[in-house]
Amino acid sequence: MPEKPLDGRLAAVASFVRPGARFADIGTDHAYLPIALIRAGTVSEAIATDLSDGPLSRARKHIRENGMEDRIRTVKTDGLNGLENLGITDIAVCGMGGETIAEILSRAKWIRTPDIRLILQPMTMQEKLRRFLSEEGFQIEEETIGRSNGRLFPVFRCRYAGEPDSLSEEDAYFGRSLLAQAGTLPLFGAYLEEKCASLEKILDGKRSAGLDTSREERLLSAVRPLRTELPADTNETERTSTHD
Repeated sequence: MPEKPLDGRLAAVASFVRPGARFADIGTDHAYLPIALIRAGTVSEAIATDLSDGPLSRARKHIRENGMEDRIRTVKTDGLNGLENLGITDIAVCGMGGETIAEILSRAKWIRTPDIRLILQPMTMQEKLRRFLSEEGFQIEEETIGRSNGRLFPVFRCRYAGEPDSLSEEDAYFGRSLLAQAGTLPLFGAYLEEKCASLEKILDGKRSAGLDTSREERLLSAVRPLRTELPADTNETERTSTHD
């Protein structure tokens, strides 16, 4: 059947999967990601998991329609439970809140090895997930940004380094790796404006209520030079992947 291109969010996730990886997609829903990775030749087999029967049923249907029943194994499980003996090397946890992703990772002690790559795409609570990772000894090696349906999504590439790290307020809120790529990363300008707009809304609300606004002011001040220098990238096209 004709291939459905990945949207910008999932294409950003796919860009971090290593060639030849033993890949697992946690919370797979339609199995778009493992199917696209196999079509692209990035991986030869994959595992697609979900906690609920509905998403797994949709995933199996899509896998069957693409003739990949012998290459993608579906597993009903909660997070990473029961996957420790399957030789997985690259794990994607996408489309969930940052707190949920942190909870899934905290329960899977077997991923605490530098040999396993974690690719995380939190829908919300990115700051809390970055702090969890740094405090638990996981290193965020790189972040990128994908756009889908007009929304921007940061994607983290991580591994276990074993040593806790300390993040500044701006590193936790905006992303240390994203700030380091400010002049070169597509969509960063739009991402920065979106994050600052959220801060400004909170700041205005706190001022109206007579509350302390020092945190918001510090964060906005830290990136003010970047906002002056960078375009907002509002017309940047969505990142997609056709995997020819």
